[in-house]
Amino acid sequence: MDWFEIYTMRRRDIFGLVLTSGLAGCSSVLQSDTRLGGILISNGDDSHHEIDVEVGKDEETVYSAVYQLDPPEEDTADAETVDCEWPIDSGHFVIRARTQQSDWVSIDLSEEDDGDCHQVHVSIPPEFSDNPTLAADLCRDEDSEWLCNSIEF
Repeated sequence: MDWFEIYTMRRRDIFGLVLTSGLAGCSSVLQSDTRLGGILISNGDDSHHEIDVEVGKDEETVYSAVYQLDPPEEDTADAETVDCEWPIDSGHFVIRARTQQSDWVSIDLSEEDDGDCHQVHVSIPPEFSDNPTLAADLCRDEDSEWLCNSIEF
């Protein structure tokens, strides 16, 4: 059993509790599918960082890689666009990230704003001392330089 299956099982337990609390028949409102349009990783800290990134889709790990990010130069974060090596069709996506000194942190795109396409930014903030930050936003034309080539708006 991998991390995505364990994460999904915990979510199912929560959904079961919610459904027994009077929302029976409304589970489709609680779960939505989206496309993962792209991932950007950036380092705003003064130190080199190694970042592990995993993408889970529909209870399966579909992408896993380690990235080396140098310290930023002249107040500009070192950033890297992740190659779009995961399926681009809709599904239940969970993205996880960690550094060698931190625990895994994750973001579940089904819990984000409505929209059929989301982009994720994994960042190491300045004066990093804890976990990387993950933030999701809807796919936008102005971010097309780091979105998957096959994403259409």
